[in-house]
Amino acid sequence: MLSITEQLPSLSLRKLFEHSGEAYHAWNSQLEGYVPPHPELPAPFTTARELRAARDHLIRMRDDIRGRMIFLQEEMDWVAYDMYGLLKARPPLAEDYLAPRDYRAARLRLGQRPFEVAGRGYTGDWPKGYRPAPVPAPLEALTEARQRVIEANPDIALLEDPLYKRRWIPPDYAAEFREAAEWWLAEKLEYALEQNGRPLSLQQWARLLVHDVRVNAVLEVLTGTLAFDLEGELLKVIQANAAPNRPEHYLKPSGLRKFYVSRVGNEELGIGNGELGMQNAKSRPVPTYKRRDFSDATAWRIRGKLNIPRERFIYYAEFDHSQRGVDAPDGGGPWFGWAGWDAVQRAEALVYLVEQAARAGWTLHWRQCGLRAALRDLLPELGGLPKADRAEFQAIAEMCGMPAGTRCYCQGYRDAAAAGEPGVPGVGEESLGVKVVRAVREQRGRYKVAGDVGAEQLGLDL
Repeated sequence: MLSITEQLPSLSLRKLFEHSGEAYHAWNSQLEGYVPPHPELPAPFTTARELRAARDHLIRMRDDIRGRMIFLQEEMDWVAYDMYGLLKARPPLAEDYLAPRDYRAARLRLGQRPFEVAGRGYTGDWPKGYRPAPVPAPLEALTEARQRVIEANPDIALLEDPLYKRRWIPPDYAAEFREAAEWWLAEKLEYALEQNGRPLSLQQWARLLVHDVRVNAVLEVLTGTLAFDLEGELLKVIQANAAPNRPEHYLKPSGLRKFYVSRVGNEELGIGNGELGMQNAKSRPVPTYKRRDFSDATAWRIRGKLNIPRERFIYYAEFDHSQRGVDAPDGGGPWFGWAGWDAVQRAEALVYLVEQAARAGWTLHWRQCGLRAALRDLLPELGGLPKADRAEFQAIAEMCGMPAGTRCYCQGYRDAAAAGEPGVPGVGEESLGVKVVRAVREQRGRYKVAGDVGAEQLGLDL
């Protein structure tokens, strides 16, 4: 029989969603410290009714264990009072009041402990409208004996007070279930995207899961209706686990200065011993970010003060028409990639999106500018590729007329960092602008930059 300490980890609400062979289960089950689901949990669900029943069964099991733990905690307290010499006589212990069978079955709930029954209970953590049931009949005599000691012994009365007793705050099962369900949906979404191998629109992604009976069962339980919006519900989970592809879409000017200073030497930026402090001209400081440096709350939650990529998904903000009432290519809505791709796979994803943009008639559009700028930023990480393959990526990145090494999309932000200015000239912090390079076609069919990189600017709230 499993001990209490062995049972509780196996009764996490996430255990309801585990299914052998599904998504990343095989990988997760090999991690150190993995605990399999409790053997008394029902088989993996396939319908909403089965999921609800499994959830309710698990909660009953958890509550039973919790009741046992509260009972044993009370026993430990009274044994401790005796060990420290606070009692003049033998303490009232369960073994003296209960038959062995009743002792094994003994459970206590909030409001049933002796100090609570005596009117000294703390109800601040109780669920709204909670009313404790009467003390179980086998425990009445024991409870009354302990109440008499509390009333007669000032030392025990001091300790048998809510201030010094374990609070046993009730779990928020509804919140835990939602977190577990959304974690599982994120696992399913991530696995489907990884297996697809290239960026997906929301519509395409939903099509991969629309016939999954377990996904539909979970969403029915979460929404409380059979008529849920599949794409809308999946998008909520995706957005909670995604960060934009480009720093310009999740950092404010103050954060962008830190971002680019950490990636190019101070000497290149022309920064001396100003706001970054006394540093070597060629040092690359590791910046510390604050919430006000992020324009995207989700990116801040995921990446934190060191801006460490911990998201599951890449959001291609340059490729999202949905915010402007226009369909993206193929009518798919926002597009996403997998954060687990390496540099080559990310470059291939960007090339795929550039091709989609071209099919949609975005030739030399500012959206392509962002995609190609992202591809140019990846070129230094593609050094291990065969020369011909790297040249192909470079040619696609330069197709808008900007050669490798030219900083087009983020030039304004880097210029601002070099000059120590608070942000991009002409762009307020409330609206992050996007630099757009004007290009004109030469007689031979190539493009060249017309004017400087700050010649044209669109103030878009991306």
